[in-house]
Amino acid sequence: ALILIAFNLLLYKKYLNHYFVDPDTLTLIETSRITSFQDFIKIFTTPLMHGSSFMQLLKHYRPISVLSFSLDYAIWDLQPFGYNLANLILHILVSILVFLLSSRFFKRNIWISFLGAFIFSIHPVLLENIIRIAFRQDILASFFLLLSFIIFQNHQKMKHPKLTISFSLLFYLFALGSKEFAVIFPFIILSYLFLLQREMPNSQKLKTSLPYFILSIFFVIFRTIILHGMGGANVPIELDRAILRFFYATACFFMDLFYPLHLLKNLFLPEPSVVEKSISLVILVLLLVTWGWCLKKTLSSSKSKALKRITLTLLIFLIVNTLSMFLFPFYSHHFYNALHDAYFGTSNSFLSICIKGKNHFPYSYYLNLGSTFFFTFFTTLLIYPSILFFSIHKFKELRNLVKDSMNSPLFVFLIIWMLLPLPLYILTLAFSHRTMYFSLIPFSIILSYTLIKGVRELIKYIKELMLRDGTLKIKHLLSNKYFYSSLITLLLFSTLVYFSPLFHNYDGWEIEGDLNKVFFNRLSAIYTDLPQNGEIEIYNLPYQISSSKNHFPPLVELSVPQGYTIESWFKLHFPENHIQVKKIKYIDDLPSIPEDIVLKVERKANDNAIIVVQYKF
Repeated sequence: ALILIAFNLLLYKKYLNHYFVDPDTLTLIETSRITSFQDFIKIFTTPLMHGSSFMQLLKHYRPISVLSFSLDYAIWDLQPFGYNLANLILHILVSILVFLLSSRFFKRNIWISFLGAFIFSIHPVLLENIIRIAFRQDILASFFLLLSFIIFQNHQKMKHPKLTISFSLLFYLFALGSKEFAVIFPFIILSYLFLLQREMPNSQKLKTSLPYFILSIFFVIFRTIILHGMGGANVPIELDRAILRFFYATACFFMDLFYPLHLLKNLFLPEPSVVEKSISLVILVLLLVTWGWCLKKTLSSSKSKALKRITLTLLIFLIVNTLSMFLFPFYSHHFYNALHDAYFGTSNSFLSICIKGKNHFPYSYYLNLGSTFFFTFFTTLLIYPSILFFSIHKFKELRNLVKDSMNSPLFVFLIIWMLLPLPLYILTLAFSHRTMYFSLIPFSIILSYTLIKGVRELIKYIKELMLRDGTLKIKHLLSNKYFYSSLITLLLFSTLVYFSPLFHNYDGWEIEGDLNKVFFNRLSAIYTDLPQNGEIEIYNLPYQISSSKNHFPPLVELSVPQGYTIESWFKLHFPENHIQVKKIKYIDDLPSIPEDIVLKVERKANDNAIIVVQYKF
């Protein structure tokens, strides 16, 4: 535990002084302040960010998360260091719980437990949860869920099992109050009982898990009353956005697990370079060779005609999709030319129907949407048919592997845990990188066990060969299944370490924080020129910075302040004001990081004003 604490502090200390980078953070702070007992009661009886214009977009009920921001504000006021430190401390606590949970699963095998916690600590996708203060909700919910689960595991060994279950239920309630995805927890409990507690009668399993389902139902009912409905998006999601979010969730869930595969999205950006086209061709050739080998094996197999037809159909589909996906850089200009015509209205385009809100968003916003759609669309059609194909093609081998493995029920349980959040985020269309936090816990444990198990068995096999033959031949290694499992897991582990903050400076959020800090400082300087009870419009906030695309990882877009962000900032610094942000107009991009920002105020009739943002380079 001490090693994990020291390691995480060293790994993330350089991010502790970053300014607020997420548009929700200032509004969360402003609406969570407790100045009276009435404010404390409101936290439990009103939606998240109650009283802000954020509620026009989304409605959530997360009182435990709000309380954490209340505590931060009471201690740190508006010093970002304290809020970042709280996120890091929570992440460290979750890492320690991952270590404890792994040690229970693998009978206190310290190497598997420590490596699992280490992988979880460094996974690059989780950096976003730590740096973006508003994303604490996922960390907090995961922390309480792990506490609840670990206590639940021990309840039968305690003198007072009912009291122990009560504490587990209490922490589960805290998790529900942190973020709604915790509602999947009863299904995790049920899976654990049926897969890993086989000696327990089925009726007892259902009885033991029932309180968690009942608590979930009561929480959902109470939440519905508070929100006057199911909550979520207040603005209807149009069909094109719903389709995009569906493919985004189904593809990026697995891309985030196997980081940095999502960097393949660069192949779908406009004007791909020669290097990117070459990479695309190399991947295309490798996959076509793989499908060709599978086709040969399928045709020569002794499977039934029905299975052969299914596998051949899947293979043909995979070949067509592979060609469409990795030849995209060579024909993408047709799509992006049509998108350009649709946005600027230079000619009729079939994509005009997809261009909505262009008075607010720059052209690069739609370029990003387009590239994201094609990347996630093709990736989804590659991943899931591939899983289905190999499940059929290697069914006997997989079945034997499950039968032979002592830990197969545990593996099945961890996989269920890992995948359970995905249907929820597909149904709610609410997936983002931050939502991977809870799923990466079982993923890290699985990867740790597979890596250590594979390496140990491979070393054992090599020693046996050396004792028997006195020599080691490559063909012997190539015939051993642990050679391939060790190679794959070592490669995955190495990429996670290499792309972690250990070796890469993820400075995109520092750029965002610096820009936000300068912008709000300049806003403070012109406050007296603004109408105290009027509306303002803001022009020329940047959507992206061109030079930042060369950074690693490339900063595609900025999390620039929204209208409710700016209104909250005014309330935090000038409580007497009633300024409302009517409109924000974003510009396409900045050529590089500006040295300074200048705000020009233009007063209008009816006590309103326009703020024009100018940049010095």
